[in-house]
Amino acid sequence: MRGSKPLYNINNKWLNYSTNVKPIYIRLNTTHQFAAVNIDIQSRDKEIQTIFYDQFKEIKKPFESILGNDWKWNEDIINEVGTSCSRISKELANVNIYEKISWPLIFDFFKKNLLGFDQFWTEFNELFKQLDS
Repeated sequence: MRGSKPLYNINNKWLNYSTNVKPIYIRLNTTHQFAAVNIDIQSRDKEIQTIFYDQFKEIKKPFESILGNDWKWNEDIINEVGTSCSRISKELANVNIYEKISWPLIFDFFKKNLLGFDQFWTEFNELFKQLDS
């Protein structure tokens, strides 16, 4: 629709995307083998981490209707820096950040999934903000 405002902010600073909810982080990862979008739920208090992860599970159907059902849901993992967290993630395999030919694929993957997450977050962030207070 002409003149209508999109649900998401295309001008977000994605590398520093702030959810404004302390235990929830959006992290991007690229290597010589894959690219990934990670929604990490990380807290020193394991109970808080579990509460936030369970809230995501409660709204898994709307999450999947916006972002697709090909995300991996891990309640307890050790991340790349050795910290315990819960993670909801999606990977794009067979791309290499060091090969220029992969850049358009990686960029499109990040753009699609981050804009989808922003749409989801715009709609559901208040549920998580209530848990954070």
